[in-house]
Amino acid sequence: MRLLLFIIIGILFLDAKAQEPTELILNAPRSWAEEIIEFPIHWAPNMDLKGHEELRFHPDWKYVEKPGFWSLALLWNVSADSLFDKQKIVKNMEAYYQGLMQPNHWSKEFADPNMLLIDNPLGDKEAVDFLGKIKVFDGFHTGEMMELYVKVSQHFCDRRGKVQVLFLLSPSPFEASIWQELDAVSFKEDPCQLN
Repeated sequence: MRLLLFIIIGILFLDAKAQEPTELILNAPRSWAEEIIEFPIHWAPNMDLKGHEELRFHPDWKYVEKPGFWSLALLWNVSADSLFDKQKIVKNMEAYYQGLMQPNHWSKEFADPNMLLIDNPLGDKEAVDFLGKIKVFDGFHTGEMMELYVKVSQHFCDRRGKVQVLFLLSPSPFEASIWQELDAVSFKEDPCQLN
């Protein structure tokens, strides 16, 4: 009987341990909502990532008339053997938004997401690897296509076999003041120390 009780307690402990939440690894203001999603994602089957993503939403993310509308930080913390090239980032981000917006109550058909990234042309003036835009369907707030400006930076940790890809996104152009808030989102510590 004691052995059975010990086994049951052990199973419950292991199950609770397996369900511990993933620690947040981005610094963002407390007012920013947070969410963690494990990869692979059932609603985005064309993504080829394993790990998780951390989302940090600006407080005005859902308010169309506010400067922070659709402004967020999105971090992929995933298994990899090197930094991602533009093609891998674009393929996975387009697949992500294609799946994310299905289904929605506005339309069953909408244009596929379309992302364009360029190598950072600004050098040290902008501490990112790529700049770009992505056209996506807004299946949450407006039911319309919209264009998001994107900054992408990455860190690779060879000893952990992980890459962290940080996306900062907003429909506001890069010179808009909302980017000061987005640019302030950072890693809590050295990416190689992260889970």
